[in-house]
Amino acid sequence: MAEERTQADKDREGWEDYLDIVGDFVKLPSNSTVLEIAPGNGAYQRLINTSDIKKYIGVEPFTPWYEHLKLDIVWTPEAEFHNCTYEDFTLNEDVDVVLTAGLFYHLASPIHFIETIANEYKPALLYVETIGHVDIGNMHATGKTS
Repeated sequence: MAEERTQADKDREGWEDYLDIVGDFVKLPSNSTVLEIAPGNGAYQRLINTSDIKKYIGVEPFTPWYEHLKLDIVWTPEAEFHNCTYEDFTLNEDVDVVLTAGLFYHLASPIHFIETIANEYKPALLYVETIGHVDIGNMHATGKTS
């Protein structure tokens, strides 16, 4: 008899499928500096660690996730973390890529975010994922349904 999968197992599998799709789509340039705004619990760590980037900068305002990113996760490229919002973050170097996922639905003005990225950070590439909070197992992009 097959073991019944829990909802947590299904969610984890859905996220793995999602991250496979992201990994196929998002190509980080070699030797680049990547700034991720609100990396949360580090879902894109696999993407970052399997890319040939020079440096990763994470700006995470939620202190428990900031501490988790900084202390509990192994990062392959040089990595630095800042515990603040993007509005309070001061960029001290050029970045090639800005990456963010699941952020827009938390913002009072997503337009302000885009303007800040364009006018202050000036990356060559901007990757924005905006699915928000959904049941990942039922995402059409994964090809799976519950």
